[in-house]
Amino acid sequence: MPASTYEGFGNAFLETLYFKKPILVNRYSIFQTDIEPVGFAVAIMDTYITEETVKKVWSYKED
Repeated sequence: MPASTYEGFGNAFLETLYFKKPILVNRYSIFQTDIEPVGFAVAIMDTYITEETVKKVWSYKED
């Protein structure tokens, strides 16, 4: 599935929260300014996936 580097506060994010599924977010500009300060529990990446990001996503999977 293609990823976008520019998104708004869209339905996918809201639906994922509603269904209590883990979220992996690339820190696009709207996320940084409007969503990240709220403090949602999400795995965050900056353009590239790191080992720390993978561990965070796996920790969600184990819950």
